[in-house]
Amino acid sequence: MKRKSFVALCTASFLLSPLGVTVAAPTTVQAATQSTPRYPGQIIQEGSTGTAVKAIQTQLNKLGYSCGTADGIFGPKTKSAVERFQKAMKITVDGQVGPQTWSKLFGTSSSSASGSSTPSTVRKSSSSSSSGRNSSASGSTPTSSSSAPAYPGTVIQEGATGTAVKEIQNQLNHLGYNCGTADGDFGPMTVAAVKSFQQSKGLTVDGQVGPQTWNALFGITTSTVSLSYEAYYSSSAGTLTGAKYSSLATAESHKADGFVVNLASNTIVDMPSQYYHEVNGQWYMNLNGIDFFRSSTVPSFAKPNVLYFATNTQDSPHYVNYYVLSDHKNSSGVPVFNGAFAGKWENPYRTAPLVSKAPESASTIDAWLGSHGYALYGLGSSMIDAQNGYGVNATYLMAHAVEESAGGNSSIALAKNNIYGYGAYDSNPASLAGIFPSEDYAIHYQAYMVRTSYLDPSGPFYDATTGGTLDGMNEHYATDDNWSPTIAAVVNQFMVDEHVSTFATSASVPTISTVKNEGEPIYLTNGAQGQFGGNAQLNLLAYPGQLQQNAQGAGVRALQTLLILNGYSVGSSGADGDFGPATFSALKEFQASTPGLTANGICDVTTWNALTKGLPSSVSVSAIRIGFVGGVVVDLYQVPQVNGQGSVWIDGRYVHLTNVYRVVPKGVAPGSSAYAKEAEISSTLHAGDYVVASSPSSSTVQYSYQQYTGSDNVVVPASATINTSQYELVPYDEAVSQW
Repeated sequence: MKRKSFVALCTASFLLSPLGVTVAAPTTVQAATQSTPRYPGQIIQEGSTGTAVKAIQTQLNKLGYSCGTADGIFGPKTKSAVERFQKAMKITVDGQVGPQTWSKLFGTSSSSASGSSTPSTVRKSSSSSSSGRNSSASGSTPTSSSSAPAYPGTVIQEGATGTAVKEIQNQLNHLGYNCGTADGDFGPMTVAAVKSFQQSKGLTVDGQVGPQTWNALFGITTSTVSLSYEAYYSSSAGTLTGAKYSSLATAESHKADGFVVNLASNTIVDMPSQYYHEVNGQWYMNLNGIDFFRSSTVPSFAKPNVLYFATNTQDSPHYVNYYVLSDHKNSSGVPVFNGAFAGKWENPYRTAPLVSKAPESASTIDAWLGSHGYALYGLGSSMIDAQNGYGVNATYLMAHAVEESAGGNSSIALAKNNIYGYGAYDSNPASLAGIFPSEDYAIHYQAYMVRTSYLDPSGPFYDATTGGTLDGMNEHYATDDNWSPTIAAVVNQFMVDEHVSTFATSASVPTISTVKNEGEPIYLTNGAQGQFGGNAQLNLLAYPGQLQQNAQGAGVRALQTLLILNGYSVGSSGADGDFGPATFSALKEFQASTPGLTANGICDVTTWNALTKGLPSSVSVSAIRIGFVGGVVVDLYQVPQVNGQGSVWIDGRYVHLTNVYRVVPKGVAPGSSAYAKEAEISSTLHAGDYVVASSPSSSTVQYSYQQYTGSDNVVVPASATINTSQYELVPYDEAVSQW
């Protein structure tokens, strides 16, 4: 099954951290002076200011994603516009402009018609435009002549800018189709002129300049090339759309989550990753050729031996429009393409309320997990407990974990106890996914975060149209439109297998105010010790060079962390890597109180040595929680201040834990069925959990787990004796491949 990454979004709850790790401090960035702005080399996000922000705002407004006045200040309206643009481009929806979003926004991977570095910027993917498809309808592709500008390789339409647009405008005016001044901005007058030209030439009148319109406009001759394959996909309007190509490889590169048809034989030569069919009165979702999930609820249009392809509707990502993919096979057993509209249907669990209680028991959940060989076996009690404490349906928590972590057997789940893909950005999911000290903690954290941010009307990512449902969460939580239907299919199969008739009961759930008052869960390490230094990239002891106001980066974060450890406040944004006024004041205050230092707010090597001098050789780590630093999900460690006056939360990457291990089955391959069978060590200890021990050979371990007492969510310190012939302790940061 095609995996996807989930957006690690900061929530209001993170503001509880003394580091303030989720609040992006203003970061001034500069745009390149070229006609096409160059990416400034750092993530641009809410709070940023400068010419690069203004360029982003201007481009968003041009493309129809209104963000208000282009004032160079990255505020909530700009973030919302970025999120809408990212969703339309099917990239990670985080409201931040990194390299991928910048490239999509300014089209920096394209080339213009004149060969300059200024590309044509388009509003939406050319694969879904009518101009792109109609250009292939003639059965030939253009071969450019040397006397005319070459087609830039992407459909040009309203909102596009650049040299190619100017070429089009000049040519339209030359041919008598007035589009006003050739300013390189594809506006309404240009659209009207293009339509007039297309109508006069007998072309599809859509106001967009694809290859066919371009060739007619500039009089480019063509030679016939056989178009043998058509890539089908879901259009933005929720219809089945296709475009023809001369080679199978090219068609496959344009199919996205769709499929490819051989036009000569009308057979499907590349099946979609996901399709549906009815078998013996049950509705199956097929993922990569395997029937994984089934439902006893069958759409009225479903017929035996027919394959169906689902497409998303125009106003939401819900997969409710179904088309007949194939209703028979040829003599070679290859599905023959049909493409007829079948009807609409939606899995009922996609719209079921997630703020609810499931009627089944923990043992029922575990029985089902065990029957499928999932390494999540034994976590049923954690899911029920999280449901009771945070009011998030346990069946959803189970199904989401199964879908995202391959039943607990995915590499991210095994390496990081991350069973919900938290922070697994598309750019590098394995590296960027957050680390959880236990899967029990991951379940409780997920329940808290989802309840407060996605399922309650007061949450920042609540969708008012579809509410606190899987479909509602899909609007902001996941970049993949398949997310909601796939989890709903897991729910459906569980309920069919276990003969459960009710998804949610009317039992009372904790109010949102109760949940918020309790706050996000933490993990008590129960005796963990560590040493400052961290890894080579985040060594808190290594002098990064002179730092002063307006500096940015990892060195500044280290400086801010040292100030926090020494008892000085660097502002509400915490260790954000931005040397602003609050950091400047804190550093001057430290210098003024330290003999031998000049209170100038500049961190030189003498000041750095004074800041690090008080750090102990060993530090106790009393608790762990999830944080958000520099756009990345990280563990925060609670450690004592240098002066012993209290404790603070710091980026855990600065500390190496010296007596923390993970308990894993001995001599068993991670991800195997044998590993899954031994995943439950006790009712509160699970394979892969962090534990504190005196040595790797110790049989006595310390850990903690979450528990809802009926009126309060608490973290419980615990001790256990493990069977050393069956389980072993490995360093907490050891790679799974070394287990």
